[in-house]
This record gives sequence, structure tokens and C-alpha cells, in this order.
Amino acid sequence: MTKLCAIVAVVNGKKARTQKEVTNVYHMFQKPVFDGLLKTFIPSAESTDADGRPVASDSFPDEKKKVVYSVKQALKDIKTALSDTLDVTASQDYANCKAKADVVVDGAVVLPQVPVTHLLWLEKQLVDLRTNLNAIPTLDPKEDWAWDSNVSANATQPEFVNKTKKLQKVLVRYPATVEHPAQTEMITEDVVVGKWKTIKYSSAISEDEKRALCCRADKLVEAVKVAREEANQIEVESVSNADKLFSYVFGV
Repeated sequence: MTKLCAIVAVVNGKKARTQKEVTNVYHMFQKPVFDGLLKTFIPSAESTDADGRPVASDSFPDEKKKVVYSVKQALKDIKTALSDTLDVTASQDYANCKAKADVVVDGAVVLPQVPVTHLLWLEKQLVDLRTNLNAIPTLDPKEDWAWDSNVSANATQPEFVNKTKKLQKVLVRYPATVEHPAQTEMITEDVVVGKWKTIKYSSAISEDEKRALCCRADKLVEAVKVAREEANQIEVESVSNADKLFSYVFGV
């Protein structure tokens, strides 16, 4: 008996070759290779001229065209091309119905007795999921975050920054004297008018949370791969459906 993994390794190649061979026969059906011809000239009875002398009959070469390919041979070629692939594929599909394995992570069964075809599909989905998890945004580690249930998000402690406003005032450079007027200058001065209170919010997760998510996803992907390999070790019973199918189609 053959293991399922051995059939999986060759079945796609068999299908491709079979498709090519059957397509070649199909193209032959479109060509004038099934008809032949033999055209032979038969002279008339010997004739004579006006003086009674015999006149030689004209002679023409035969025209020939051989039958290159027969329908029976074409059907035989189709049967030959398809038979092995039909039976191998049937053996694989019948075995797939029985090929199952547990998905085990850290000694615990996460999914019991999963069919191998589903394991193949599941592996692809989990790999895609792992790619998405790797893109998850994380909290800025330079900030101190705490959960704020009022906004359902992480929040930082308030930060206060002065808010200033530019005001103009007169600066007296030299006070007035009996002899001279005061010398002044208009200047601009930043005056604190209040404070900005800033709180940052984020719905991202911490680096530790992201790392734990990715780790669990990686373990699950590996567990599915192991289960798939285990399921593919099932012994395959050969299935022979091709002869029955062709007996019905060809009526023999």
C-alpha cells in the first residue's frame, strides 16, 4: 500500500500530463486525419480513329491518401491517458475522507480529528492571520499608559503646558528730565494666560500582548502542519474506477 503523502506528491504532475495528452487527441479530432482515399483511373474501351486504326487510351496515376489516425485508436489513447490519473485521484480523494489528525498545542488537543483537506485550508488561513497580527499597532513605550473605562481606551497621565499670549507694553528706557522728554519703546512680551492639559489616548495593545498573540498563532500554525503531516501518513487503498467508467461511456 502507498501512503497518502506519496500520492499527493505525484498526482498534480499526473493530472498535468493527462490534460496535455487528452488535449492533443481533442486537437486531432479537428484535423482531416481520419479519412483516406484511393482514386484509380479506368480507361474507356479501346477506340479507333477515322481510318480504323486503334487509339491508345489515356493513362492517369492513382490518387492516394492514407488514413492517418482512427477513432478507435483515439479513444484508446484517451483511455490510456486518463485511466491512471482517474484511479490515482480517486484513491487520493477516498483516502482524504479517512485521513484525519488532532491539532495539538502544548500537549492539549485544540481541534480533534480534523480532515486533511481542512488542515490544508486551515494552515493557509492561519498563516494569513499571523501576517495580520504582526501588523498590530502597539503602545508607545515612552509613555505610561492606564486603561480609561470612560473612553474605552488606554490613556496617559495629564500633561500641562503653559499657554502664552503676546502683549505689547511701553518700556521706558530713559525717564524724562527737565531738559529731555522720556525715551520709550514699544515691546512685545509673552504673558501666561492659562495652561494646556493634554491626555493621549490609544486603542493599541502593549508589546507584550502582541508578542503573546503572535507566539500563540505560531504554535497553532506549527501544530496544524504537524497534524497535516500525520494525516498524510495514512495508508491508501487503491481505487480502480477507470475501467467501469470507460466501459459505460464506450459501451463495451
